[in-house]
Amino acid sequence: MINYLVEIFIYQAIFISLYQLLKTEPLFKVNRFYLLISLAISLILPLINFSYLYSIEVNNEYVQWLQPIQIGTGQLSNATNDITSSSSLTGFQWNFYLLFYILGLITYCIWFSFKNRNLFHHLRRSSQSFYRDKKLVILPNTSTAFSFWNRIYIGENITEPQREIILEHEYQHLKQKHSWDLLALEVLQFALWFNPLIVLYKKHLRQIHEFEADRFATQNTTKSSYVNTLLNQNFGSQNISFVNSFYQSSNLKKRINMLHKSKFNRLKYLLIFPILSLAILISCTQNSGVEQEMTLEEQQADRKAFHDKLFKSEPDFFDKVEKKPDVKTLLDSYDIEVKEEYSEHEKGKVGLVLGLLKLSNVYKNDQDYQDRIDKEINQTKGLQSIVAILEEKMKGNSITQQTEVQELDPNSDIPFALIDLVPHPTSCNGKTGEALKQCVSEFISTHVNQNFDAGLGKDLGLTGKTRIVAQFKIDTTGNIVELKVRAPHPELEKEAQRVIKTLPQMIPGQVDGEKVNVLYGLPINFVIQE
Repeated sequence: MINYLVEIFIYQAIFISLYQLLKTEPLFKVNRFYLLISLAISLILPLINFSYLYSIEVNNEYVQWLQPIQIGTGQLSNATNDITSSSSLTGFQWNFYLLFYILGLITYCIWFSFKNRNLFHHLRRSSQSFYRDKKLVILPNTSTAFSFWNRIYIGENITEPQREIILEHEYQHLKQKHSWDLLALEVLQFALWFNPLIVLYKKHLRQIHEFEADRFATQNTTKSSYVNTLLNQNFGSQNISFVNSFYQSSNLKKRINMLHKSKFNRLKYLLIFPILSLAILISCTQNSGVEQEMTLEEQQADRKAFHDKLFKSEPDFFDKVEKKPDVKTLLDSYDIEVKEEYSEHEKGKVGLVLGLLKLSNVYKNDQDYQDRIDKEINQTKGLQSIVAILEEKMKGNSITQQTEVQELDPNSDIPFALIDLVPHPTSCNGKTGEALKQCVSEFISTHVNQNFDAGLGKDLGLTGKTRIVAQFKIDTTGNIVELKVRAPHPELEKEAQRVIKTLPQMIPGQVDGEKVNVLYGLPINFVIQE
């Protein structure tokens, strides 16, 4: 929600900046349309998702991320505690923001009611006559004049010669539906009371309304008479944000200038298109930023949800493949489009679906079906490039629809979701399924936490919290191989490598009794104690 509000502010700032060039042009209808449409675009554009956000790259489907480890606090931290703590903090933050918003809204409502108390008194008056087809309300003992909704309000103290000009001006406000604009802006300001740009929109829109009404009103009278009325009229005017008032001293000079201006610069309006393109580009950038901000824990949750949909839903993936669907139908069943270009996260989902399809017996044993699928893939550049990567990665693997391995290369890696028995220490023997995975995760976490030099960060002069990310493979002999570590300091990388290498030999992972390599990822949150 906060990102949405920030994007609204950015877009409105861009559109209002461009309007500073357009506001001196006498194309009042075009300027009014620009203000209203740009305001609507600023609210809608942040809601449009220009890329399907998904945090899995193709090779991430082969990695099992372990529960994050907390080092430096003297306590072990498991995923449940992390999630609970994060949820509590997030809930507290949102409760604070909501309370702040409600208090601000109440304050704004009180201020609005107090400011417009005299207007509400006038609006309750009944209509006594008509001006053309609009109701006319005479206000006693005042020189105020304004229009709202379908009524014109005019003070009885206004002299007759000036009254006709003023009535025509206010009539044009109603005829051009200016009240609709102001009401919409007022409702929006109630909702976004903290956004100062809404005030600017209202100011510019009311100014345009006056210019537009002035132009129509002078069609049946001379401009000199009209200007004299503006200059000589001394009736009062309230500063009311959602009504159109004839006399506004702040706009007087601009209104007179605009009455006599007819030439305009067309080139200025061509700037609308690059500005709109810039706004769309910012929206795409914001979406990309969301991808980069996803934590490893969030990535793991996304992977698990997608794997569950593949293998635990009814019908599961292999049941669907039995019916020999085309690629589009299969991807549609997982809410994935067939298109020419995919984001990195989309490639993860598409890659896993197509990879499993190509490894299935249904695909391998039916040449006609195989030709049909290959033809469909080759017709789309996006699918073709993903399959090329997958075929390179999974070369030598052959898995049936029941995740049976007929010809498995022990030196290759396969998706973690297809592992029957995960690598584990002897202390986890006797456990299966999720219980076994949890046991392995806790064993590795305990080992790393107990053996990691918690004082290293302080010795290196580091402060606060930092993150170390390790990736390693448990091979077919149960040993740790291909260990890679990323950390903000080389010494932290060395320490993480040292500790992980001291893990005892594991019982290798298996698929249908065949030993396989399994990739693991381990995030370490290192808190440097002062």
